[in-house]
Amino acid sequence: MYIDAHFHIDDLMEYVANVSEHLTGANISGIASCHSLESFETTAALINNINTNTMTASCTNTTSSAPCIHISFGIHPQAVSMSLVELITDLAHRNAIRAIGECGFDFYGDRPGCMLNDTNLSLQKEAFEAQLDLAERFGLPIIIHARKAESILFQYTKQLAKLRAVIFHSWNKSPQEARDLLRHIPEAFFSIGTSIVNGNKKTFASAGTLPLTHILTESDAPWQPPRLEPVQGSPVIRPFSSQEDIPRIISFITAARELNGTFVPGFWLQQPDNTLRSEIIHTISNNFERIFNEHI
Repeated sequence: MYIDAHFHIDDLMEYVANVSEHLTGANISGIASCHSLESFETTAALINNINTNTMTASCTNTTSSAPCIHISFGIHPQAVSMSLVELITDLAHRNAIRAIGECGFDFYGDRPGCMLNDTNLSLQKEAFEAQLDLAERFGLPIIIHARKAESILFQYTKQLAKLRAVIFHSWNKSPQEARDLLRHIPEAFFSIGTSIVNGNKKTFASAGTLPLTHILTESDAPWQPPRLEPVQGSPVIRPFSSQEDIPRIISFITAARELNGTFVPGFWLQQPDNTLRSEIIHTISNNFERIFNEHI
C-alpha cells in the first residue's frame, strides 16, 4: 500500500478522466485536501464510492490491500476566507474530516494575497489561529503549508506541540530545519513529494537522514509535475503530478537512505535496494496509520 498524504481530487479531475479508477489502480491510501464547500462535496461523494466499493468504508486499516482515502479541509493562505471557519467546525463536529488543512502561511510574493505586508500577515494569522484552535479542540492532525514564513510558524510551536500530529506538506527544506521543528513539535511529520524527483537537494538530504518514523509521501496532485530526471532543464513527464508518482518518490527516498542524504549524480540510474524499499513503504504506511486511524 502506498501513501499519498496530500492531494486534491477536484483539481486532479481536470487531468484524469476517471479518478476513482485511477486511485484504486494506484493502490493508494491518503488524504484528499479541500478548500471550499463545492470541493468537499465533490471529494466526499467520490471517496465514499471508492471506500464502499473496496469494502473499506470505515477506513480503519491502511495495511489492507484496498485503498482508503480520508478528507482534510482547510483555509488556504493563498485564498483566505474566514467564512469557512463555521463550515470546518461543522465538518469536524460531524467527523466528516480527519485533518485540518492545508493551512498556514504563504509570503512567496507571487500573488497579491502572498505579499508580506501588515494586512496579509494579519489575515493569514487570523485564519491559521482559528484552524489551530479547531485542530486542538477536535483532536485532529493539522497539515501545514508554509512558504517564506518559517519564522512566523515558529511562533506557534507550543500550540502545535499539543496536537495529534503536524504534517509539513511538500517538505523541501533542510534536515536541520526539520530537526529544529522536531525539537519543538515531537509529533511533526515531513511529507516528501515530487521535489525529490525534481532534484531538490535539501529534500533529498531530509529524506535520507531524518527518522523514517517521521516521514510521509505525497503527490500534491496535480500541482507539482515530475521531471524525467532530477536535474535542471529536464523535461516534465506530464503536466501534472498524480498518485502514479508515489512509487518513484519511494525509490528516490530509498536511494537517499542508501546515500545518507548525499546527492550523487546519476544515483537515479541505479536499482534501489528492494529490502530497504519495502521497509520504507511499510514504515510510511505505519506512520499514516498512527496519525489518522489509531484511536479514532
